[in-house]
Amino acid sequence: MKMRSAMTAFRASLESADENLATEVVLAGGEDSMENGLLEVQEAAQEVADNESAVDELTEVAEGLEEIADAVETAAEDGGLNPQAAEMLALGVESYTRRLGIESRVIPSLESFGGASNRQQATRVSLEGLRETIENVWNAIKAQIQKLITWVRDYYQRVWAAAPKIRKRAEDLLAKVDGLDGKTAKDKTVEAGGIVKALHLGGKFPADLGAEVKRVSASVKTALAGSNAEYTANAELIANGVEGVSADNSEKLIEGLKKFLGDTTLLADTSSIGATNGPDAGDDRFGNDVDVKRSAELPGGVAIFASSRKAAQLNEKALGADHVSSISIKVMPFSKKAPDVKAEMPVLDIATMRAVCNGVVELTTEIENFKRDFEKADKAKAKIVKAGDKFSDSIKRSKELSADAKTAANATMKMLQALPRLTTAASDCAVSVGLGTSKAALAAVEKSLGNYSSK
Repeated sequence: MKMRSAMTAFRASLESADENLATEVVLAGGEDSMENGLLEVQEAAQEVADNESAVDELTEVAEGLEEIADAVETAAEDGGLNPQAAEMLALGVESYTRRLGIESRVIPSLESFGGASNRQQATRVSLEGLRETIENVWNAIKAQIQKLITWVRDYYQRVWAAAPKIRKRAEDLLAKVDGLDGKTAKDKTVEAGGIVKALHLGGKFPADLGAEVKRVSASVKTALAGSNAEYTANAELIANGVEGVSADNSEKLIEGLKKFLGDTTLLADTSSIGATNGPDAGDDRFGNDVDVKRSAELPGGVAIFASSRKAAQLNEKALGADHVSSISIKVMPFSKKAPDVKAEMPVLDIATMRAVCNGVVELTTEIENFKRDFEKADKAKAKIVKAGDKFSDSIKRSKELSADAKTAANATMKMLQALPRLTTAASDCAVSVGLGTSKAALAAVEKSLGNYSSK
């Protein structure tokens, strides 16, 4: 399932808005301007998106190599690989190692697989090489996750630096609106395709932009408070649970994981981000293997989507860990087919412009106030990383684990790698929508102000 991350979506929306809004309205610039602040947010979002993509690809490679290693281990128990199977194995391994830039062979030459004793020896060497490569990939994933946590932290620092600049712009525009006494708008509508595109609902400019900004502000407040508290608490629950798991043997490992992974409703509540309804009938962007919830449409024709693998698709041997790692919270287009968006927007009346400016002040204040809660989430991420390192080391030290125990352990590791991103995913979505709405709504006010003149 291909879905844009919240920050990727925000970066794209900023790029689109910059291209379109720049030709319609000239806003005050400068090194300490709102525009410069949002540009820095955009740059940080790019770094986060790049790191997310790197983690996803490394995880995909690790999982592919794990499957191959399991097949080789089975073959080793049955006398080893024959030359034909070894050739297929080598091609499969190389398809993954090339993506990592590894040029040296992980699998011995095919000649090594001739004869019974050589076959067994070459298969064992292959398995050792695979296990070593897999361990290196997981180490790279851990390093990349740490980078991702750092970049998300930097992203929010830039968000908090930009928020007061947006609020200052709203306050300055409000002062101009208050000075409109005795003036009337020259036109009923103006050309503003970029602004309409950034604010539209179902292809149309919001009927009451002031009320729409207030709705977004309320949604952001609920998401930042509710979802962050929920996801942070559950991340800490999982971190503490993993910390207490013993990998001395298969039974202890499975029983330890069951204590906190048996509840597959972990992190499943999506009401705090407004994702309570399913997508449109016939929307096939998600496939048949996931449950999807969608929020109400948000400015710009987007929505927050929350998805997770259907219960029937989960591996019962994973004890619920695969449910947690399958959860995805993203900003996406509200509908599969984009509506036609008109290029005209109404010239806002004075009351609406006041409501928009006041709404943006409120919205950016909510984003600024998120700082303390984000710090709690950031600490929870550190706990997850620490628990993951400890769990990984204990698995390496453990002796023979059963197939079921290995399945549960691998699913738990994948879950622990997903959790740092998931912990603030809903907040990321809320912030991206809030900043994008604020920028475009203030542009609409600026555009309307230019249409007023003395009677």
